[in-house]
Amino acid sequence: MVIYQRQKEKNMSLNDYTINDLYLKISSWFVGHKYFFRKWWVIVILTFDLLMIVYIIINSIIFGLEMPKYNKIMTGMSSSFISQTYRQNSQPQNLIILTTKAISIGTNRYDLVAKIKNPNDDWGIKSFNYKFVVDSEETNEVNNYILPAEEKYIIAQNFTYTDSTALKDIELEISDIEWQRLIDRTMADGLDFVVEDKKLTTSTVSSLQNATVLTAKVINRSFYDFWKVDVPIVLLSSGEPIAVSSYTLRSFTSYQFKDISVSWLKALPLNSEIEINPTINIFQASNLMSR
Repeated sequence: MVIYQRQKEKNMSLNDYTINDLYLKISSWFVGHKYFFRKWWVIVILTFDLLMIVYIIINSIIFGLEMPKYNKIMTGMSSSFISQTYRQNSQPQNLIILTTKAISIGTNRYDLVAKIKNPNDDWGIKSFNYKFVVDSEETNEVNNYILPAEEKYIIAQNFTYTDSTALKDIELEISDIEWQRLIDRTMADGLDFVVEDKKLTTSTVSSLQNATVLTAKVINRSFYDFWKVDVPIVLLSSGEPIAVSSYTLRSFTSYQFKDISVSWLKALPLNSEIEINPTINIFQASNLMSR
């Protein structure tokens, strides 16, 4: 029975199958018009490509014409958002030389002193070189530093002026400046040196009867210990320096006090104003004693 059924299926012709006439008509129409569709498909693709090329060319021309205007607008916006004042404040201002003075200490010998000011609140100079130029003669270069917003005296002692004429001009030249911005003000704000018992006296040593002696006591009231503290000393009369010296305090620990004593081999007014301003280079970490 099964064999008979399979034999019957084999003997069925194409006419025995039912196919949708509409489907055949549509398929026949597409087959008959395939070259037409191919032609228009190519035309559509070429037209699209041409439009894209035209679009790119037009936008390139517009971009080229508008770029100068755009750059001008952006420059104007930059000037508006970043003002000249801001740009100036973001960079350190130059040091200000307040005064220079040559103090005679003997025949053709002078102590040279200058007072400088750092006008920047958050910029210091961790290192700079300075020299004095006296007429056509120069001192040796000396390295120094200055803290933010600090005023300090810098000194060159015992300068010999070889010219036989009177000393005329004195200038201070500063070079090799290394600015450093102070990000953390903890140490700077914590510095606290107090100078007490400042006194000028005449020497009691018979061989130095015309000498003037300065004594004082310096207290480190900060919470830091330092290997070295610089102490420039200036005597003034009517605001003008009349004598200078320098002193170094070593191994200066917190809340320790140290005595200082300097002398000048000449008589000085005992009522002179005394400026003693201990200072340290906070940008030099090696100067801080570890506990």
